[in-house]
Amino acid sequence: MLIVLDEGGKGEAAKLTEVRHAQREGWAVLLPDLRAPASLRHRNSRWLTAAWMLDRDLLNQRVWDTIRCVDFLSDRYSSAQQIDKGRIAVWGTGALGLVALLAAAMDRRVAGVVARDLQTLEELMSSEEAISPMLFKHNMLESFDLPELADYISPRMAMLAIDDDEVGSALANCGPRRRRDCGDGRDHPRADPHGGDRRNATAMPVPAGFRTAARDRGRGPSVEPHGTIVPTINELGFEPDDITLVLTHPDADHCGGTASLRAAYPGLKVVAHAADSPPLGSPTDTIAQRYETFARTDDMRLDSSALARIAGRLGAGFEVDERITDERWFSHQQTRSAIVHIPGHSHGHLGIWMPDERALIAGDAVMGYGIRNLDGSLLYPPQFLSRSTYEATLDRIAGLNVDILLCAHEAPMYGADVAAFIKDSRDAIGVLEANVTAALNSGAETLTDVCQAVHENYPGLPPNRAADLAPSVAAILQDLHANGTVQITTADGLRRFHFERSKDVR
Repeated sequence: MLIVLDEGGKGEAAKLTEVRHAQREGWAVLLPDLRAPASLRHRNSRWLTAAWMLDRDLLNQRVWDTIRCVDFLSDRYSSAQQIDKGRIAVWGTGALGLVALLAAAMDRRVAGVVARDLQTLEELMSSEEAISPMLFKHNMLESFDLPELADYISPRMAMLAIDDDEVGSALANCGPRRRRDCGDGRDHPRADPHGGDRRNATAMPVPAGFRTAARDRGRGPSVEPHGTIVPTINELGFEPDDITLVLTHPDADHCGGTASLRAAYPGLKVVAHAADSPPLGSPTDTIAQRYETFARTDDMRLDSSALARIAGRLGAGFEVDERITDERWFSHQQTRSAIVHIPGHSHGHLGIWMPDERALIAGDAVMGYGIRNLDGSLLYPPQFLSRSTYEATLDRIAGLNVDILLCAHEAPMYGADVAAFIKDSRDAIGVLEANVTAALNSGAETLTDVCQAVHENYPGLPPNRAADLAPSVAAILQDLHANGTVQITTADGLRRFHFERSKDVR
């Protein structure tokens, strides 16, 4: 999403080359009218003078207007599906370039900023006679100039004084990554739960032998030389022998290709939770425990093509070097971080918690209403192995007061969006339980039949994906069995679920 600021207001902004270029490249563009556009300001200098005299200078008010635009975009959708909130950029021309830079400096939801036709603040103040000095704070140049402001915004992208030939590259540097090239000659959509995503790989520095920790891996092709992770590690200049790979859980899109990454970096150290390893490290065990969980008890099996596809995504086996059972805290350059246990989606699901930034890399520990496609439609529902454990993890994450939530298949979430996503996750459990209860009341007995009935009533699921519900439906049924509401029997080799007669729910 690109917010474009121009002295002439939205009418003049709509004529800019960068706006047309951005739209051709697939950007959504917001053209706001900030307070006192050029046409109004030159006719009403008294208003401008009054604003300055009251210590409410126009610059501050315009920065506030821009941040309110970011608020509007961030609050518009509860789960950040239609707008990638992690890719909001601000583009300013002339004096509005300073506004864009200040807004980015004050609001970290802004992922990138461009101040076009602007290199230094002194240049802006002295070269444009039409620009009133009352736009600016008194003695501003004694505090900073634009290069210092750009450094403050780092590591987010900030570009100054670009020309027409650089418009395309500037947009690309902070643009929406809707599709990605894995080096296999094909494009892959953003929400490919089995194929991985650029966001599935996170590099962070930690000390004491863990100079670099890469969280999760993704699918095999993205660790090849023309893929994602290896070029990123090389570009960042990390020492290959000091890299630790923290695997969150044993799904193909989070552990597949680990063997290929180890081949690229022989000194790689692989860390996982003991509750997930095994099956982590063994493709055969991973398929049996994560993808064929209900084959023996409920005859819910994958077909041969699905099994072959998953095996290919998992890649070769690998050794887990360290199986942790407790949390690990680190500090690096006065920044603290921890490998934390946040189970539910898997028994040993791990995440990375950075309390100073209040940021949590959560993998699939929180899933909202489910994993979504790029257009916002559901791909599959939330999946958890234990309802109580999943709810406890939601409680824990809510208690951490997370300000930045990084999930594997979602755009980054900030502030109120984090709380909204956790609420979505809780609500989804309630919807699933209500539909499980309705399925049992309608006569469904086997796990397959209950999943099919729930699939028909869970809002937004695509057709022919009832089996994706099996982990969560089975967890809810087990929870109802534990509290005495549901009886589990076996007939013809299949588990069957019935309400206890005295506890029928109607």
